[in-house]
Amino acid sequence: LREETGLSPAEFVIQVRLGRAQALLAETDLTVPAIARQGGYDDPAYFSRLFARRVGEPPTTFRASQPG
Repeated sequence: LREETGLSPAEFVIQVRLGRAQALLAETDLTVPAIARQGGYDDPAYFSRLFARRVGEPPTTFRASQPG
């Protein structure tokens, strides 16, 4: 996996999960806790902190900045 993506398996999983979360935030009205659970995160607060660190803004701010 590292040869193909340049990422460790754990990092790859995080990126896939956060990419899916970004899509759900932009395209649905699901709550942040529901999106966290769908992404495999049992703790919505942890998910929100991780999202903010990796994406650069909290999930609610990210959603508000999406067109539509």
